[in-house]
Amino acid sequence: MGKVSLITIVDVTSRLKAESYPSLETTNPALPDYQLTLRRAFLTYGLPQVLTLDHGTVFYDNTTPSPFPTKLHLWLLALGIKVRFTRKRRPTDHAIIERTHQTMTAQALLGQTYTSHADLWAGLDERREVLNRHLPTRALSHKAPLQAYPQAVHSGRLYRPEWEEALLSLEKVCSYLAQGK
Repeated sequence: MGKVSLITIVDVTSRLKAESYPSLETTNPALPDYQLTLRRAFLTYGLPQVLTLDHGTVFYDNTTPSPFPTKLHLWLLALGIKVRFTRKRRPTDHAIIERTHQTMTAQALLGQTYTSHADLWAGLDERREVLNRHLPTRALSHKAPLQAYPQAVHSGRLYRPEWEEALLSLEKVCSYLAQGK
């Protein structure tokens, strides 16, 4: 398969692994990769109230002293998702996500052979299912995420790609921009 960069979405409270998208032949996935990953997670688990992001260039404009929100940030705001950022140069703020990258790489990528991108994606989906439903973790009193937090199965905020245009709210974006953040 070559080089694989995983985009991982994790609920830090329940430790539910919502999505692992394999971006091929790059160490810096692009905006469409992140949107596809998020849409897949939203389809399964619903729209979250809040999403925490690091300071990667897709999420945060690192080129100016007063960064303007990126396209991804504005898209999330328009969907009614509050965006929070980790502290700069503090990977420990996303320790659960970093650990999930390691776990998914060790359990679903290393030593595995996939004949296609679709097979790779299916392998990641299967591994997440096991981790979410069956594999206990010390952090959750030796329960799997969906055993410890059965309500994590869905946020209650429905999402379908065909509804996206109707869900988008420019008023939410304008309100955010008016705050001068």
